Amino acid sequence: MGGEGSSTEFKKKILEEVKKLTNQGKHKEASELFQIYFPNIGGNNGKD
Repeated sequence: MGGEGSSTEFKKKILEEVKKLTNQGKHKEASELFQIYFPNIGGNNGKD
């Protein structure tokens, strides 16, 4: 149970970083970071 909160916080920090990169116009970097930590969400649905 203790790991769930920290995992959620970590994911939240990743999403904040993705948003920051996007706002800076670094869309490629933001997309790559997002795909590393959330490979099954959006995009190509795992079909590389």
